[in-house]
Amino acid sequence: MLSIFLNFEKGIFSAARFPYYPASRAYQSTLRVTYITIAKSPRRQRPRTFRLRPALYRQYPGRMSTAFQITGTNSAALFTLKLHRGEGMVLLAMNWKAGTPSKDFVGFAIEYQEPGGDRFYPLNNRIAFPDSSGGVNPKQLSTRLSPIQKFRWVHFPRFADLPGAFVYRVTPVFMNSFDELSYGEFQEAAIELHRETYPGQLNVTFTRGFVVSQAFVDRYGGDDPDQALATLLPPKAEQGLSFTPTHPKAADAFDL
Repeated sequence: MLSIFLNFEKGIFSAARFPYYPASRAYQSTLRVTYITIAKSPRRQRPRTFRLRPALYRQYPGRMSTAFQITGTNSAALFTLKLHRGEGMVLLAMNWKAGTPSKDFVGFAIEYQEPGGDRFYPLNNRIAFPDSSGGVNPKQLSTRLSPIQKFRWVHFPRFADLPGAFVYRVTPVFMNSFDELSYGEFQEAAIELHRETYPGQLNVTFTRGFVVSQAFVDRYGGDDPDQALATLLPPKAEQGLSFTPTHPKAADAFDL
């Protein structure tokens, strides 16, 4: 099986567009990738160009798509939403449709529903609004109360290996002069994580270093993240082959 991993942050995914076209119109998009994994054996090769069939990206209204990119379809929403399927993760990308957001816009609330679930769970945010005394709640709060103030977000679902579609709901949040929150039209889209793009043949996804995620630091950083992670990862890249980790949870961390 051939796996193509697209890295949006590191520039490995260098040139690609995935426009939406009606089902009656044929088109092709070109992917240029640098890293290729064949039969789970990574090989560094010169960039190669693959032309993927239109059916890989096309959306069908009213049906759940299993492509590696899914777009929200609520035309009444003030923004667009696109989900990018990763290895056990989802990249949510939001774009404001017209101009810039109004001054009372304060971010996005993000919620998700697990496959086969009957309720939505809000993602939490470490950053909160100050209260009347200027203090900030030290606890992580729901993004419906402490919205995400970015136009992209990476989510690592707790049970990412569940078969079926994860449903994401993203809602714009506004705040008036009385510090009262209100909510606009949401975008919603469903994407499968536990699957291959073409089963047994081709898998297209994006990658992101788990080490740079806050969740990784929370789990393995302890009270002194810098010191703890120094026992888990080599301080210099050239020491990678000779470095021996002494972190007590090294086996668990590398198994990610």
